[in-house]
Amino acid sequence: SLGMLYNLHFYETPMWHTRARYMVAEFDAANMPEWMCICYESQGAWNDFSQMVRLPEPSGVSGVARYFFPVYELFMPDDKRTARNLFRAIALPGANADALLGVYEIADFSRCRFLLHLMEQDDPLLYQRLQYCPDPLSYYHAENSAVDVATLAEAAARFNRIDDAVLFYRAALLLSRDPSHRLYVARRLLDLQDPDTALEEALDDRRASSVHARERAELLVALGAEYGRAAQTAKMTRAFSAAGALAQHIAPGRLADAALTLERHGQPDRAFDLFRCALLAHPEYEAGASIADELWDRYGAAERRLSFWKELAAAHPRSIVPWLRLGDACENAGDALAAKQAYAQARHNDPDHGRALLRHIAASPELFDAEDILTHVEKAVTEEPHLAHFASQCLERAGAFWAQRDKHDTARVLFDAAARHAPQNPAVKINAAETFAASGDMDKALAILTPLLPHDAGESIATALHRLLQQYAAPETRFAFWREQREKHPDLPHVSLYYGIALADAGHYDAAMNMFDRLPSTKAQSPEVELRLRIAALAAGRAPDAPPLHRFVPEQHPEFATLAFHLLIQTTDNLVAQGRLARAEATAREATLLQPDAEAAWLALGGVLEARDDLRAALALYCEAFGRVAVAERIASRIDD
Repeated sequence: SLGMLYNLHFYETPMWHTRARYMVAEFDAANMPEWMCICYESQGAWNDFSQMVRLPEPSGVSGVARYFFPVYELFMPDDKRTARNLFRAIALPGANADALLGVYEIADFSRCRFLLHLMEQDDPLLYQRLQYCPDPLSYYHAENSAVDVATLAEAAARFNRIDDAVLFYRAALLLSRDPSHRLYVARRLLDLQDPDTALEEALDDRRASSVHARERAELLVALGAEYGRAAQTAKMTRAFSAAGALAQHIAPGRLADAALTLERHGQPDRAFDLFRCALLAHPEYEAGASIADELWDRYGAAERRLSFWKELAAAHPRSIVPWLRLGDACENAGDALAAKQAYAQARHNDPDHGRALLRHIAASPELFDAEDILTHVEKAVTEEPHLAHFASQCLERAGAFWAQRDKHDTARVLFDAAARHAPQNPAVKINAAETFAASGDMDKALAILTPLLPHDAGESIATALHRLLQQYAAPETRFAFWREQREKHPDLPHVSLYYGIALADAGHYDAAMNMFDRLPSTKAQSPEVELRLRIAALAAGRAPDAPPLHRFVPEQHPEFATLAFHLLIQTTDNLVAQGRLARAEATAREATLLQPDAEAAWLALGGVLEARDDLRAALALYCEAFGRVAVAERIASRIDD
């Protein structure tokens, strides 16, 4: 201690003191900066001498202007160097950087303690100016510490001097060492429409700290959103990608919004990467998982979706949402066994999780008795009413499982429970009816749907009944069913419509058209219904709508080409049997135009000509068809006859 005291008092260069140096900066007077930062290198922010100074205005507009300024350096005897403070450099606004001609140290002023700041020009006479209206910012210019520059910036912003505020905030970033303060300054720069400087600060890994990770992540998301609004895609992607690396420090909803912004700007892969980051950090974020799945469906990436959820489920083996989503992805991929395993794992992780329980039951109904299924479902819906939709689906699938095993009474109970949980959804009843019809119990299927015809969903119910009757019932049964419903509900247009179709299928074309004519409108019907109406009109001798059938079907509804051809042949046979040969010829010719390489079409048309006893025309037609049809055995037989 005595040795240190001796050195402190008697050495020429004391070990603990402030040493002064006198510097001069030379500028091109024509582009003089108004502000300059004097930057110091320090081990801590508490004794950082860095400051921002306002430069005096030189008298001329050309030549060299010299600014003299002192710098003070701190020394101490401790080898830890915690209090060292050395002059590092000066910093200027970017617009004036080219004006700097050089920075020099004049002489050794180590024994001086107070030196003047001076602006001097080639002219020996100093320029003096009186300012009768002082700049109000002068009252906010404090130099007690480096962070006080931000106070000056706030004042400039209050006076709507945005350019000055941006300049001062940039200086604050240069001088400040506090990470929290730097992030605040960067956010203010973003508010003042200088996102590029804010982005540089947010991406500066040298100052990154886990303590301020949340503020940094929020800033990056805000920057990405700003760049998105400005359509600067590259910078937007850079900001959002950096935010994804900090996903654990930010609310997952913010990242989901960022991912959707990326998707809207045509970068779905980047969006999926951001969703991956969000869900790896927040695996139970259900809303984000739903949005991610919607995007996978939109872009048709089934395999990538499957691998996505496999990765997340493997990363969080005790989670719920990733396993449920993995099960759904496996179902969509057709891997029922993997889906069952995923749903079972989700329920194992949380046996009381309502949705996991419902998914497990729906995927593996064979593991549960019907009574257990009802008990579990009622408990789940009671605790979480929003699961009613999933409960209905679960009961539907369980009902279908028992119906396929001829346990129709059990299936009926489960289907009824499914309908109770989704009373506004006619699809539940329709699915139940389809299950019974497919298992051979058409009576149960009709009993489920028929009472619903007069209700709000009557049109969709009638369409479902038409489809089931066409697929599983004989023509006589179809006709009898719709005739009975027409007698019960003469005022229901959808019942009259399908009764008219049943009349046409039975060959009563004039009666069918009379029924259609009494309907309020037959427009906006399904393509199949429109097709049947056109064929019925043709069979009834009505003027055909444009375009003709052989063009209408291939151009607008090619998926119904086979059905149209079958209906035309059937209609031709009915008309021939009724002796209406002119109408029969019209429908048969449409069939040959629709499928000119089909043997049945030419045989039908030839049959019409034979029924007229026009054998010469029939023979000519068969000979023409023989050259057009690839396999014409029956046509050859007719030619021989």
